[in-house]
Amino acid sequence: MADAKVLLNHPTGNMKVPHFDAKNRSHAFFKGLPVTFLYTSCFVENFTSFFSLNKQGDGSYQFTLPLGGGPIAWTILEDVGKMTAGILERPEMIGKTLGSA
Repeated sequence: MADAKVLLNHPTGNMKVPHFDAKNRSHAFFKGLPVTFLYTSCFVENFTSFFSLNKQGDGSYQFTLPLGGGPIAWTILEDVGKMTAGILERPEMIGKTLGSA
């Protein structure tokens, strides 16, 4: 996993993403141990807590994410449990870094 500090020089501005740095520290801390990392995309459940709709002047609501024209992958929390259970049932997954979307 690349060091997230490269985002600090991103052309769109001074981007700081602490959770990326935390993931990198976790990789370093657990290096050499029988650990499996599962990285997920953004959680759908964030719509009820983290993300918010912004009321516009005309009374409508707008939801904005800084994605440009690109797509975004979503993960449902219940699926994380299922993926984790599947990983734990497969010893060949030990030591892997896995992603989901």
